[in-house]
Amino acid sequence: MTRKDKDNLSEILDKQQICVDSNESEKLYQLDQMLHKYLAQVGHSDRVWNVIENAKLQLNRVRMLTYPMAGYMQIIVDQHREIVERLCSGDVEKAVAAMKHHLNDVLQRFEILIKDYPDYFI
Repeated sequence: MTRKDKDNLSEILDKQQICVDSNESEKLYQLDQMLHKYLAQVGHSDRVWNVIENAKLQLNRVRMLTYPMAGYMQIIVDQHREIVERLCSGDVEKAVAAMKHHLNDVLQRFEILIKDYPDYFI
C-alpha cells in the first residue's frame, strides 16, 4: 500500500466521521461505498468488488435500515478505521480479524432486520 493510498483512505475515514458527527446517513452511505471499492482496488481484488456489486441490492437495504440504529454509524466508522489502520501497519492477521468482525457484525444486524422487516427480505 502506497503512502497515497494511506492518505486517501485516511481522508475517506475523516469524511465518514464528519458524516457521523452531523448525522448525514446518505453521505455516509456514499463514503462507505467509496471505502469498500477503494480497499478492493488497493488489494487488487476485482473479484471481491464484483461480489459486493452483485449483492448490492440487499447490502443497500441493510445499510439504509441499520444506519438509523442508535450509535451504529459510529460503530461502522470505528470498524472501518480499525481495518484501515491494520492494513496500513501491514498487520495482515489483525486486518483480517478486523474485517471478519465487521462482516460478522453486519450479518448479525441483518438477522435482526429479517425479523423486524420480513417483507423486505424474501
